Amino acid sequence: MVAQSIAFIFVMGGVAVIAVLAFIAYLLMRQPNSRATSTDDVAGEGKRLRWIEYLLAIVVVLVVVAGGITLVVQTYPEAGVGQSGWRADSRSSVFLTIMSASVVVAVLAFVIGFFVRRPKKVAIDSFSKGRIEVPASAMETSAGAGILGLLCLFVALLLLNWVAVERADQYRLILHLLYPATLGVALVLLFDKATRAWSIKQPGEALREWVFCDAMVFFLFLAFLNLVWHGDGDTYTALFWDVVNIVAFFLVFWVLDRKVTRYRFLVGYVYFTLVPLLLLIWRTVQGHEVLAESSWWESVWPFFLVGLTFTLIEVMVLIATRSSGRQGVGGVRDVLFVVIYGILLLSVAS
Repeated sequence: MVAQSIAFIFVMGGVAVIAVLAFIAYLLMRQPNSRATSTDDVAGEGKRLRWIEYLLAIVVVLVVVAGGITLVVQTYPEAGVGQSGWRADSRSSVFLTIMSASVVVAVLAFVIGFFVRRPKKVAIDSFSKGRIEVPASAMETSAGAGILGLLCLFVALLLLNWVAVERADQYRLILHLLYPATLGVALVLLFDKATRAWSIKQPGEALREWVFCDAMVFFLFLAFLNLVWHGDGDTYTALFWDVVNIVAFFLVFWVLDRKVTRYRFLVGYVYFTLVPLLLLIWRTVQGHEVLAESSWWESVWPFFLVGLTFTLIEVMVLIATRSSGRQGVGGVRDVLFVVIYGILLLSVAS
């Protein structure tokens, strides 16, 4: 019981820190919009919109904390009342599933809303003047709308599997279709990135992008191997979390590779901080037992602490270099992070 209490404090502390970091990152990303308004009416309208956005950010923090509480309760299902435990009631399981799905949908809606409402920068004139004519009726396609379309497909896939597909077929679908297809698309994305002949990003950012993108694809291979080693068609119940992993990969890869904001590397660090927790949830849902002789270093917590530490460092660097726009030796920091992460992986594998 003492170990469960300590783990509860550990997980809740991590969730609280991540929630605060998400709120700080949101404020940092919206800060430049407070500059240079032309009229008093536009300035007043922008101020009202910013207060609404801050309120939405607070709501997201509360949603993340609520999701953390649900995560802890699911992580320790034996902490129930009596011998049967509170999970014995099927209504409780349905309630937790609905709440978990609601948390994920709320966070995804927040991310999509942020990119949809973010002002677009038109840079095509200086690049294509005299060579390409842009029709007067042309308009920029919203990236958020495209992401929303992809998410609808994944939601439809989840509903189909929950309603009409057996667990063994779900396991085969993930093992033989979704993960291989995701790995194939990931390699195509890397090849596309390697063959680009031009870039509008700052010097030094290409190295940081390659470090994060390569590490993400490598983690996708590890996720597939984890499914092969620890999955079982008859008892497979982690379809939802595997789909969350695939969606998170594409979303973060798109932010790192396609966006130009300097805060996208903070998104990468947050991703690598949350991946160990996602693995913990996956193994808990699958009923994977941890050996009694396993040490703390073989758990997910060292990876979580390393990711959290570098996330805090990235936030501090972003605050310190906000006016200059510099990277603050970001490439060196990213390589060091990947090296430490690799050493931890080797220690677990050996």
